[in-house]
Amino acid sequence: MRQRTRRKMAGCRRVGAPAVGGAVLLDGLIAVLLFSIGILGMVGLQALSVKYAGDAKYRTDAALHADRLIAQMWGGAKRAGFAGDFSAGGAAFAAWESEVVASLPGADANPPTVAFNGSQVTIVLHWISPGDKAPHDYTTVSQILP
Repeated sequence: MRQRTRRKMAGCRRVGAPAVGGAVLLDGLIAVLLFSIGILGMVGLQALSVKYAGDAKYRTDAALHADRLIAQMWGGAKRAGFAGDFSAGGAAFAAWESEVVASLPGADANPPTVAFNGSQVTIVLHWISPGDKAPHDYTTVSQILP
């Protein structure tokens, strides 16, 4: 007898209990939507961080190439005619330029330049990062004294 009573009451609704309807389902869908937007934002941030890391690598490579050429200039500053060797067309410049073109993307279309103004030397390197349209520049100025 006890079991019949339970079955009868299982289908009955208590008086005063609110009707839930689809509110729980709607709450769940909103939570999934917010979570998805958050995940998409994280994916976007990750893609930007990879791009910026690549840009930083190319900028660091450009600085290292420029510093290496300046170090070579300091080593040969006492030699007569060293400016011609490190200017466009010089042997040291040609070797350095081939290394720059090999390591920086787009440097072949925008070759590096070395300009002498007395004892001051200005080195400008250009590159185009993959996916970018505009070239990036790195400029350094140094004093080379014999």
